[in-house]
Amino acid sequence: MQKPAQDTRPILVASHDHRIRDLLLRNLEEWGYRTVGAASPQEAKAALKEHRPWLVLADWEMPGCQGLELCAHIRENRGPFYVYLILLTPRDHKDKLIAAMEAGADDFILEPFGVEEVQARIKSAQRILDLEKRLAQRNEELEETNRRLRFAHEVITKDVEAAARIQQSLLPSCTEALYGFWFESLFIPCQVVGGDIFNYFALDAETIAFYHLDVSGHGIPAAMMSVAVSKTLSSLPFHEALIRNGTVGQEGASQVLSPVSVVRELDLLFQSNEAVEQYFTMVYGTVAKGNGEVRFVQAGHPYPIYLPAASDARLVGSGGLPVGLVPQADFTETTLALSPGDRLFLYSDGIVDCTNPDGERFSMQRLQFFLTDQRDLALPDLMRKLGKELYRFHGNENFEDDISMLALERRSEVRGENK
Repeated sequence: MQKPAQDTRPILVASHDHRIRDLLLRNLEEWGYRTVGAASPQEAKAALKEHRPWLVLADWEMPGCQGLELCAHIRENRGPFYVYLILLTPRDHKDKLIAAMEAGADDFILEPFGVEEVQARIKSAQRILDLEKRLAQRNEELEETNRRLRFAHEVITKDVEAAARIQQSLLPSCTEALYGFWFESLFIPCQVVGGDIFNYFALDAETIAFYHLDVSGHGIPAAMMSVAVSKTLSSLPFHEALIRNGTVGQEGASQVLSPVSVVRELDLLFQSNEAVEQYFTMVYGTVAKGNGEVRFVQAGHPYPIYLPAASDARLVGSGGLPVGLVPQADFTETTLALSPGDRLFLYSDGIVDCTNPDGERFSMQRLQFFLTDQRDLALPDLMRKLGKELYRFHGNENFEDDISMLALERRSEVRGENK
């Protein structure tokens, strides 16, 4: 018989009957097991402590010690390894087997017995202990895997939180009046980071640029793309070469590049390819300080909502393909004149596609009605109320898509430092 790998520890045979003890020790050694014998309870306890056997064959009764006592001793003094206990039991003690099992015995061999039965019981014990050993190893492996996963999750969480801080830093830091226009925003990412981003900034003393974009997909890849586009739009070289065309006239003033030219250049810079299959929708535009003229390009983005001071909200724009989706896409510019008190809203499809528990969409019509109905609210209060309304409508805080909006209003009069 091939000796099992786990039997580096011995089998303890504890029997006061030297004939049974010698018979068992001899056969066990012939079967390839290491053995140790004990003729008394004291020797058995000493052998348990010194040799750490993996299996014990013990008499039900030895002088001065009952089987239940030996069971209790083994279970109370457990070491790093489980000890399998088989009691050699007279047939007239069958009624005591339940008590012995409760005390910790694993199996029984009724006397008189044959060596074949002993061999079969030991093989059964080996299978059970092998299974327990494999389960313990798997548990250790699972625990190690879980430890690594927890560590990886902590690293990813920290990275995602850092990415969120970077993305948040690119959003407008506060609301302000700029050249007589008031800007306000709403941003609720569906994850820690998202693909929506927006901003506004002065191009020169007479013109403000603004944009709202939504990168396809969600999470870190979308956020990385949105940050890249935002950085491109806000970079000084891009400002000098594109947003201003660099042509200086006789009076020394540079001319602001048209929104359609800017979007075309972005389309060239961010074409999807085999390595990066991402595109983005956007509205990019400019607004003039003097007459409130707005010029913008709608590239696959939801139609902007124009809310005049004295009438209901309506959609404006000319549609168009997303940026980076197909080479040499055509983009169209839309012109709009904002009068004092007029508002313009740019937003992601996460708002209109937001669903309630019944699967009903928030919808474009609902958004237009909300903006018209709440027109008397100042923009900061309006954005807060819209956020609450979307939470209420959706029924929980786990949105399926990013929620964002950039709003601008032409003030009735120019106030503040940025006149």
